Amino acid sequence: MREQKNMGRVQRPGVTVRDVAELLGDTEEMVRRHYAAWVSERQERLTGVLKEAFREKPRPKLMIMPGNK
Repeated sequence: MREQKNMGRVQRPGVTVRDVAELLGDTEEMVRRHYAAWVSERQERLTGVLKEAFREKPRPKLMIMPGNK
């Protein structure tokens, strides 16, 4: 629990996973595995992926159904 509080304090923009691992006394792998939700570089990357995927919204193809007016 103590490490989770520390993670929230040290994970800021510009602070790398390596920096956080060193400050917590853990490895980068452990930080990524256990604290992935709080890693800002991961969040920024995934946000970019989603924005790119939904940049062009597909337009629905409308068609008139036979027998309907």
